[in-house]
Amino acid sequence: MQVADILFEPDCSQPVRLKMSGGGGFAKASLAKYRRFDFGHCMIGKDTVSLLPITNEGNALLHLTKFELLPSTTFLKGAEWPVSRISLFPGQTFNLALVFNPREESPAPGKLLVGTVAETWEIELVGLGREAVLIVSKIALEFSGCIIGNSYERKLGLKNVGDVNYPVTFKLEKENRDLSFIPNSLVINPFSESSVVVQYSPSKETRTTIVLTVVSPYSTHRIPIALHAGSVSLVFNTAVLDFGMFERVTRPS
Repeated sequence: MQVADILFEPDCSQPVRLKMSGGGGFAKASLAKYRRFDFGHCMIGKDTVSLLPITNEGNALLHLTKFELLPSTTFLKGAEWPVSRISLFPGQTFNLALVFNPREESPAPGKLLVGTVAETWEIELVGLGREAVLIVSKIALEFSGCIIGNSYERKLGLKNVGDVNYPVTFKLEKENRDLSFIPNSLVINPFSESSVVVQYSPSKETRTTIVLTVVSPYSTHRIPIALHAGSVSLVFNTAVLDFGMFERVTRPS
C-alpha cells in the first residue's frame, strides 16, 4: 500500500492538496487447480445443467476475457454465456453454466478454455450417459367419504429402476390448500424405492377431481386424485333409553 499527496492547481482558485492511496496485488483464478470437470451419471438424451464456479482467490481484480467451448454435440454452452469481459473482485465467484447432453453411455470428453489476456486454463469435460426410468405405484388416488375437519393419508410409491439419481417434485394442476405432500420433493437414488404421503384435510364440502403431476427433468407423470368430503350429523330418536328392571347381579344387553 502506498500513500502520497497530489497537488491539484485549478486556474481560478488556490491549489488543492489531495491525499492518494493505492496498492498492488495479484489476481488468482481458482481454475488453476482444475484439470477436469465431471458431470457424473446423467440421463441419455436429456440436458443436464451444471455450474462451474470460478473464484478470484487473489487480492487484485481478475479480468476474464476468454470463454471458449470447443465444438461438441455433447457439451454445450449454458444460459447467459459470457460474450464480454467478466471482472471479479477478490473473493468474488462467477458461475459458468455448462450443458451436458449425452447421446451414448461413454461420450467423448469435451474441452473448455477460460483465460485472461496473460493466461489460459484448459479444462477437460467428462460425463457418462445412463438410462433413467421411474415407476409410480398407482395410476390414481381416491379420497372418498371424508369428513370435514379430519385428516386422511394415502401413500404413493416411487421406484427408480435406472442408474442415475432421479429428482422429483410434486405439483397440483390447480391450487388446493386441503392437499399437501410429505415431502414436497425428493431425490431417489439409483435402483432404490421411496414414497410420498398425500395428505387430505377437507375444510369444505367437495366432490371433484384434481390432477397431481410428478415432475422430474426426465419425465412427467399425471395422477388424478378424486376428492369427496362432507359433514355428518348424529341424531338420536329418543332422549331416554330405558332398559327396564333387572336383577342387580345381571348385565342387561
